[in-house]
Amino acid sequence: MKPFRKLFVVAILLTLSTTIKAGDPNLVGSIWYDIDISSKTATVIAPQNGGKYTGEVSIPSTINFDGTVRVTAIGARAFYGCVLLTKVTMTSQITSIGENAFNGCTALEEVSGYTNVTTIGQYAFSGCSKLTEFHIYSALTTVGKSAFYNCTGLQAVYAHNLDTYGSINFTNDNDGTVNQSNPLYYAKRLYQYDNQRRMWLPTMNLRASYAGSDGTIKGNTYIYAKCHTVQVISGVKTISHAAFRNCEMEELILPSSLEELGSYCFAGCTKLKRVSCAARRLQLKRTGPPSAVLTCRKSRSMFPRLLLMHTRHMLPGKSLM
Repeated sequence: MKPFRKLFVVAILLTLSTTIKAGDPNLVGSIWYDIDISSKTATVIAPQNGGKYTGEVSIPSTINFDGTVRVTAIGARAFYGCVLLTKVTMTSQITSIGENAFNGCTALEEVSGYTNVTTIGQYAFSGCSKLTEFHIYSALTTVGKSAFYNCTGLQAVYAHNLDTYGSINFTNDNDGTVNQSNPLYYAKRLYQYDNQRRMWLPTMNLRASYAGSDGTIKGNTYIYAKCHTVQVISGVKTISHAAFRNCEMEELILPSSLEELGSYCFAGCTKLKRVSCAARRLQLKRTGPPSAVLTCRKSRSMFPRLLLMHTRHMLPGKSLM
């Protein structure tokens, strides 16, 4: 090899070694990454050259960096303010979406492929006003405060498993409510997947089936926010604080196994018209006065009064009597 060719090759190798380093921001293809060489994992980060991601972005499952590196996370502010971003496709390797990851992506219409994401950071999709649907997969466990703040275009949420949906920790906002950490705050309809029919069905009528092993239905999930009828399954003993708060249900069916109602569990259910209760004795948890044990038979008069007392007259009496 001629001397000048050797020098040319050496110059290229030196350039590569000085511009690509583990732990530093690295551009691979058209996407920037923070690479952890010890774990062979990479996090998608914001462009380090002052630019923004635009159009459709497809995140690969792996990249080549001194061997195969798995792309496992969307970093904080990775796509922040990318106003020309329209579509993002992820893979099942992604397990977390960081804080403010897509904040301000006002043209974003579709996000897909995040089937194994376990955590979504606060304000992650804030301001994504053109996002019309969102899928909730079984792997998801935690959603940060106001993750879907101002996502006014949301029309539908698709729950791949209603039981796991009910156990997701939607972080409370400052006022103590779930509020905009849950996409159902804006979405008009919740859908569940029917495995037998292999199709999506609107959840207008649901059975409350996400009670924990202790027989308690926990609060602040918004899972039943858009349902017309809610039937609590037999075996449930306790409905905890604010469990069905602000739900739009018109009919509520409670089982004979029910023993205790938490404070404000039906607060704000202004559309509730019909209540069927098979329970004989209910212990009422209230803030302030001592708890009361009341008799409840299958009637349309006594139980509505109980609800009125329980929610401190936040329910319209005429629609319940």
